[in-house]
Amino acid sequence: MMLPDSATIYGRLFLGAWDAGLDNVADDTVSLMLHATEYLVKDILTVCTSMRSTFRLRDGHFRYAMGSTYPRMHLRNSTSPWPPGSERSLGCVNGAGSSGNSGRTLEQAEAEAAVTVASSDSRGATNAPISLMDLRDALQVHRRVIPSHTVYSANIERTLANMCHPSHDELEQNQLHKLEARRRYERLKQQRSLRL
Repeated sequence: MMLPDSATIYGRLFLGAWDAGLDNVADDTVSLMLHATEYLVKDILTVCTSMRSTFRLRDGHFRYAMGSTYPRMHLRNSTSPWPPGSERSLGCVNGAGSSGNSGRTLEQAEAEAAVTVASSDSRGATNAPISLMDLRDALQVHRRVIPSHTVYSANIERTLANMCHPSHDELEQNQLHKLEARRRYERLKQQRSLRL
């Protein structure tokens, strides 16, 4: 799937402007629509992937480290806080070795990362590609991703229709399967008649 290019969006906007009785479309509108489309697709994919795998939160709302393994708590030392960074420690007084705005030193951040990797699951489970069921579940749970009810309902209807109705390729494969099954049955019938 490719995102539409600026010429396609310009054409669609020009058609919409003509329907509304306007004469022209500003070039800034096209770039605004391109960025809005990118952010909408990014938000939908983020919600889909965050529902399928683990992730960590920064500042209470920024999701990162999606797909990373979650540490097994029975392997961690009970004296270290979880999640890392929940107990803020003061950085160095002179600022040397600090890791920016987190308040931890670089050594503390490296130690937390090493403990997290050491206590996490070593096998990397590969997930299947995002399916229509994942998209449907993500859109139903996180309705805020598509704020317009009209766009939301149209996309949910399209997703449900694609899940329930077979495509042309699936219908063709089904016909081929029936034809092959019929041929096998005819051959088996001929072989039985030859034996008798």
